[in-house]
Amino acid sequence: MWLFYQLENIPILLCVKQYLDSMGFTFNVPRKELLAIRKNIFLKKALPELEKQGFKRSPFNNSWFGWNGGGGCHIFELGRISSSSLFEYLQVFIFRDDRWIQIYLNIFKLSPEIDSIEQLKESSGLQFVLPPNSLTRMRLREDGGGKITLFKELFSPHYKLGRSLSFIRFKYKVGKLEKLILNDMRNIDRFITQWHSIYQTNSLDWNGNEISDR
Repeated sequence: MWLFYQLENIPILLCVKQYLDSMGFTFNVPRKELLAIRKNIFLKKALPELEKQGFKRSPFNNSWFGWNGGGGCHIFELGRISSSSLFEYLQVFIFRDDRWIQIYLNIFKLSPEIDSIEQLKESSGLQFVLPPNSLTRMRLREDGGGKITLFKELFSPHYKLGRSLSFIRFKYKVGKLEKLILNDMRNIDRFITQWHSIYQTNSLDWNGNEISDR
């Protein structure tokens, strides 16, 4: 049974998992409570560490930092300006109808150069999240780690609260996710290095429009 719940994303086992759930073999957490737990993990564990690393709430005039009723999720957008004047942009999604904390990283070269993220407060962030700019977006712990294998799916940690067989096991998973996300956000530069190993930075103006070479 443990194996089934480690392979939660493999479609062939979904019917088995649904049967176990329907028979009452798993500890049931109400959807609203599960959403609140994940939101608090991010706000209380991840966000303080990101702020220590220089990330601030996105200043774009249309950015999100809280509940998005239309999307059925919490959205948190943050950014910082690196020592080399790169805009490092994080988007966090916590959906009501799943069990994940999704964290995406993208990096851009802004022109003219920017010294402080507050300089973007009159700019729109829309183009930064649309193609082609979004094509270099990397999801932490899910993208950029090479080929997906059964071993990786089983044993690599994810930002997810999987199903549990008991309350004690569920609390253990909450604590494990808290430690994982706290440590990862404390070491966010590791993911930034990983991003640079995969992508090249696009040159954009402060509204996310591509700057053509002349």
